[in-house]
Amino acid sequence: MIHGCKLVAVNVQVNFFDDHTKVIVSAEAQDYLVTYIDSKRHSVSYQLLQLRHFGCSVHVVDRLRYARHVLQTVINIAGEPV
Repeated sequence: MIHGCKLVAVNVQVNFFDDHTKVIVSAEAQDYLVTYIDSKRHSVSYQLLQLRHFGCSVHVVDRLRYARHVLQTVINIAGEPV
């Protein structure tokens, strides 16, 4: 059993092995920066608020959903409320 465990991170990177893409979420002063790196190593960064208002590609949305699922799983294992 884990006691006193708290997930604290400034950056979270999720690597997708099937297509070698990456999603990096970085905490900033008042928002989060989401960086997507495609299989050809091209990157694009968005402010999270921009994504909510203007949207992005389906690839980025799918990977962000998966990253959220992974983080929720880790937090649940640690016993922290999500």
